[in-house]
Amino acid sequence: MDHHNVFDDMPLELMMLVEVRSGALGNYRKLDDKTRSRLERESRSLGRREKERLIDSLERGDFS
Repeated sequence: MDHHNVFDDMPLELMMLVEVRSGALGNYRKLDDKTRSRLERESRSLGRREKERLIDSLERGDFS
C-alpha cells in the first residue's frame, strides 16, 4: 500500500500556514518577490523533511 504524504506536493507558504510556523511565514513574506518565487520553485522537488529544513532556515532568518 502506497502512502502519499500530502506535504510533499504542498506549496511552501501553505505548509507554513498549516503547521502554524508564524515566525518562518513572517520572514518568508518579508522576502522580495524574486526570492519567494525561487524558494517556491526549488521547494517543489523537495519532500516533507527537506521542506521542514527550508522552513527552519526561514525561521532563523537565513534568507533575509
